[in-house]
Amino acid sequence: MVQGLKDDPDFIQSPKDFIKEATRERNLGAGADGQVSLFKHRHTGRCVAVKYIGENVSGDWREAAVNNLLNEIDRFKTLGAHPNIIKVVGWDADFDDHRAGMPALFLELATHGSMHDYQHRLRSYFSRVPELTLWKVMLDLSNGIDFLHNKHNLQLVHGDIKPGNFLVVGPPGVKEFPLLPTFKFSDFGRMEAYDPKNAVEFLGTQAYAPPLEERWAGMAPAADIWGIGATLNELAFNTPPTQTDAQFLRSYNEAKTSSETDLDTDILQNNLYVRKQVRSMRESTIRPLNASRERQIEEFNLPPSNTVEPYSNELQYWYDVCCQFEKKERATAKLLGRYLIPTAEANVEVYAASYNLDHNRLRRDIIAHNLKPGVPKMVVPPLRANPTTDRGRPEDQISLSYGTEPEEIDRFDRADDQEGYDPATSSENKLGIEDIGPYQEQPARPDVGREVAEPQWRYPLQFDGVIEPQPLSFKNNHGQPERLDVGHRVTEPQWNSRTPQEYALHLTVEEPQRLLKSQEDKRETHDRKDNQTHAPP
Repeated sequence: MVQGLKDDPDFIQSPKDFIKEATRERNLGAGADGQVSLFKHRHTGRCVAVKYIGENVSGDWREAAVNNLLNEIDRFKTLGAHPNIIKVVGWDADFDDHRAGMPALFLELATHGSMHDYQHRLRSYFSRVPELTLWKVMLDLSNGIDFLHNKHNLQLVHGDIKPGNFLVVGPPGVKEFPLLPTFKFSDFGRMEAYDPKNAVEFLGTQAYAPPLEERWAGMAPAADIWGIGATLNELAFNTPPTQTDAQFLRSYNEAKTSSETDLDTDILQNNLYVRKQVRSMRESTIRPLNASRERQIEEFNLPPSNTVEPYSNELQYWYDVCCQFEKKERATAKLLGRYLIPTAEANVEVYAASYNLDHNRLRRDIIAHNLKPGVPKMVVPPLRANPTTDRGRPEDQISLSYGTEPEEIDRFDRADDQEGYDPATSSENKLGIEDIGPYQEQPARPDVGREVAEPQWRYPLQFDGVIEPQPLSFKNNHGQPERLDVGHRVTEPQWNSRTPQEYALHLTVEEPQRLLKSQEDKRETHDRKDNQTHAPP
């Protein structure tokens, strides 16, 4: 497999030569084991992410950090290449000319950062992560875990599955923010070959770890499956699948002896020592994806800002089989490969076809509106091959944290805290999408610098009968008002459609309807065959 990695045309055969001809653009992330920086080749423009031992790593920890990075390089050699594993494009055992013995790992640049970064930006557009995207997450994570657990001579356990350890790569050539990117496993520093007779200590992040008894028993493949469910929980509810502070305080104070002091909210939230002690004591919590908003608040203590409209029962079913408290009842990677992967593939196609059908219907309606004389013209959204938000760019640039956690988790809930590490360093540098490749201009009118005086188009507009522009009634999929960027200064050309007559001649909704019907028929056929041969657990 090592030879396969080195035979890849993207592999950097001479990392030192590449670095000599490259410029360090910015920091992408920093952690206890080092940092990740963006390097851009001065002649070719190629960008890569380089993970190395930075100056931020203290002397006492440096030797351990070097060993960890060397071990990670060896693990990548063992793994080989896979579409859902972050692509290794080079390594160097002696990267720094000024400090001997400092290794470096060269990785493909994940254009949308970590899953945390992607989630943060996606939530600037939607009131919840679209179900279309969650099915893609389940598909990619199941493909990756099947590769780790079942496609090698030994059963490999990742050991630290969580949103911060997935990197997000957008479809090639798609300029808009994608709803169907590729999610890739990264950070294999804790990966081990599973030996049931000699279990390795579980060292994964506690907030995404399986139930307490399972953690104490050592690292096992079932912990990875739990991590997939925990990741889905985080994406859906924007909180880890553990007790909230309120839930933990209530259970702790009820269970303590009369001689012990009550634990209050102020101590729990502000005392770093207490917070670290508590992280391994929090019970895991399963919050059903199909629960109503009222149940999310009353039964699972979610703050109203974290509640979302329920997801489908089908998505809940597969989430549930990943999050069974009894690990013998939990799904295996083999079962996910046999049942979930084809199910997720079908659902991604069905949801994408439905999304694009709505998009093209909207385009048709706007064009029909613009053909009317004397009415205010509306912006016609572009044709597209991949589901995207088509909502412009958020005002804040994306931060590629490359595996670093949100500050709350990074400060208190990581198992490998390093004294003196400042999690804020992971966000001191921002990387905008325009910085990582040539800007592909669309046909546009030259209105750069113009200040928006009216809300821009949002998907989907709701029309009832005669089309009239009603910007203040714009809704998203869940009936929530979208943010309007009135007053936002345009920093790039806005999309300018062809003439309404050209679109009226070429635009039709028959093809999206045909595609949607085809995918639904395909899924029904698959379900009938599946029911005849195998039954889900």
